[in-house]
Amino acid sequence: MRILTDYLFIVAGVGVLLSILLIWQIVSITNVLPSTIFPSAYSVVLSFFSQVENGSVILAVIYTLSRLFEGYLFAAAIGIVAGISIGLNRLVNRSLDPLVQFLRPMPSVVLIPLAILYFGLVDSVIILIVTYASLWPILINTIDGVRSIDPLVIETANQLRITGLKRLRKIILPAAAPFIVSGLRVSLGIAWIVAVTAEMIGGIVSNGVGVSIFYYLNSGNLAPMYGAIIAVAIFAYFLNRILLVTQYRLMPWVARSSRMLDHEA
Repeated sequence: MRILTDYLFIVAGVGVLLSILLIWQIVSITNVLPSTIFPSAYSVVLSFFSQVENGSVILAVIYTLSRLFEGYLFAAAIGIVAGISIGLNRLVNRSLDPLVQFLRPMPSVVLIPLAILYFGLVDSVIILIVTYASLWPILINTIDGVRSIDPLVIETANQLRITGLKRLRKIILPAAAPFIVSGLRVSLGIAWIVAVTAEMIGGIVSNGVGVSIFYYLNSGNLAPMYGAIIAVAIFAYFLNRILLVTQYRLMPWVARSSRMLDHEA
């Protein structure tokens, strides 16, 4: 029964997508919107598959993903380690909280001029911006996860003399894992958005899917531009699915807890 339900959801999703494409095609044919800014769905889909066939969009996405994952992994390492350290120490948490709350809402793209000033027009600028943008959900969620541990559990660990790495491995990480995974999921989406956006700022790098979108826009070649945008959406979807599948395979108990948190939110 559950498999049938899953298939029905897939069919419904495909139906919605085809309906959107049909409406898009009708709008373009009837010239409700000028073709100079709104090419037909057929030409966009054709252009998308052409870019996939010649490998241009795949190569562009690979360049973007390489920068994304480098910044994302830096953010994950810093966020988890710092989050655990801050969450375990109430004094450190209170001392650093004003700084965290000041920096966290700052849009990462406003730091691009500073990054260019210090590093020049290189990949490091995008990696740094991705790291900054994706750090905060991981850090905040890790702190919240550590601080949510039942004090009775900590007291029991103290009585059993469970300390150091053993406490971290057996108590802290398993208890905070649902929060950490939730932060990782949110940060991955943010990292993808910021990486593509930063690439669209002319001159920083010469390749990537964001560069392709900006190039097609400037050249007035809109069908490939929309095709590249579709590629961004598709790869964002698959990135999230890969993280979810990995989560279910490696940590099924965390996946269930994370799903419960999502429903409560």
